[in-house]
Amino acid sequence: RCEGFYLYKLPHPHHEPVQEGLKYLFMDGESEGWMDGKTLVNDSQSAVGRTVGPLYEGGDVGYILYNDQPPQKQKLFGDATRSCGHTKGVVVFDKQQGFWLVHSTPHFPPPKSQGQFSYPASGISNGQNFICVTYPFERFQTIGTTPNNIKEDILRNAGKQFWVPLTSIVFSVCTVLWKSMGTKIGTSGSWVCVGDINRDEAEEKRGGGTVCRQDAAVWKAYRSAALQCETCSGEVQTCDKSAQYR
Repeated sequence: RCEGFYLYKLPHPHHEPVQEGLKYLFMDGESEGWMDGKTLVNDSQSAVGRTVGPLYEGGDVGYILYNDQPPQKQKLFGDATRSCGHTKGVVVFDKQQGFWLVHSTPHFPPPKSQGQFSYPASGISNGQNFICVTYPFERFQTIGTTPNNIKEDILRNAGKQFWVPLTSIVFSVCTVLWKSMGTKIGTSGSWVCVGDINRDEAEEKRGGGTVCRQDAAVWKAYRSAALQCETCSGEVQTCDKSAQYR
């Protein structure tokens, strides 16, 4: 279970020890901004480890593990990397409630058969983002704008792990976003969207999953962390000069 948090796994600086690429920043409902993670992201006691880890301990829960870059070499249908969604996430729920963890990390999480939580080496080099939200069970029936046939298929397959990427729709190409974090910071209203799709040109034709929440403290934390902002015209400016962030 997660009470709701935002997490940014920091990039691995060149020529630095690998541990530097496993550090993360964390923010939850009780914090007023980014805090340093108390452990490394690959530790079972990290925010991600404590959230996903219990899944491997058994228990009567439904779960869905999905990633367009599977944790193991498995054959995907067709050219999945070009035609299907850039989707990565974890859903775990019981009869009362559950959580949805949307993230950007390739080859994560490990299959349940592995028996324990781990973090992949492929997720160390680049920055990675996570958002975890808790919902009552009923919300999983209507969450997001997923087409009905896909929702029904997901619920029918609860308790399984599948690595066939979902086909979905890209709703916006022109976004103001901090590319390395896969995060869109709205210009007003304190809305922040965190998702598993980035701004690569090839992904203009692919969908992805995104969770948007309205929270002034979170908006301020993301906004103050951005040093440079890119406008929809492609111009890069300091954020204080960018009209998109005024």
